[in-house]
Amino acid sequence: MAAVSSQTDNTQTIESSEFKDECLDLMKEAADNGAEIAVTENGHTLLILKATRPKPQKPKESFLGRDSHLLISYGDIISPIDEDWEAKFDKKWDEKLGTP
Repeated sequence: MAAVSSQTDNTQTIESSEFKDECLDLMKEAADNGAEIAVTENGHTLLILKATRPKPQKPKESFLGRDSHLLISYGDIISPIDEDWEAKFDKKWDEKLGTP
């Protein structure tokens, strides 16, 4: 990008000859940063480029992403359903392995 010649307050100035080469980049800068850019010719201001509204901020997503509202949990999902579950599992495992 062309060198911006000076900066006063929140307004940067650039010569019109440089502006026409860098117009798109300067428009993006004004939109992204809220910068004001004064375009001058022979030391006189021709126009001031600035964003008409601030760039919209994306809402912060949860760590689960956009579908996090679809997950529902009811009660304790960690504890076994049946107190005797582990004993039943061990018995079936022993049967499959053929151990007494």
